[in-house]
Amino acid sequence: RKPTMEVKVWTPSNPPPPEVLSELDVLGEESGVSQKLKSPITSSSLFLSPRALSESQTLYTLHSPTSLLGYAKTGLKNLYLYDPSSPKSSLKPYPSTLSLLDIYTPHQRLGYGKLLMDAIYSSNPTKRIAYDRPSSMLPGFLSKNYGMENGEKQNNGYMVFRDFFQE
Repeated sequence: RKPTMEVKVWTPSNPPPPEVLSELDVLGEESGVSQKLKSPITSSSLFLSPRALSESQTLYTLHSPTSLLGYAKTGLKNLYLYDPSSPKSSLKPYPSTLSLLDIYTPHQRLGYGKLLMDAIYSSNPTKRIAYDRPSSMLPGFLSKNYGMENGEKQNNGYMVFRDFFQE
């Protein structure tokens, strides 16, 4: 029997309790190492910072009864993006764009990432989501689980899908 899992949603103004923030620091460090980053992009101090508040960051945490199994972090970013289907091929501003900033589960292929992404998609019914510096695995994951194909990599490190420009 599968253990009960629950996705919880947090904001900088409604943060998780200290024990979850402590586990977040551990997973954020692991995420940074797995992505070969110089420092983590998700930590309790970064999530509780004024910048996180100004970007309307939201933290989705996946819990078993005993531990934190993974997290995803979104925020609103002011982006300039290239729409390849546009007759005028130039960068256009997309203010306050919902962006997936980080997602991490130490145990892959157990459905944890899908539970987190389902929570993001159900609380944000827009198809206008930009993915910040996606790992090499994210496009395949999005294709398999959500039918998202042919992501457009942008010069700013973000990736968007065709549906992004059709909203």
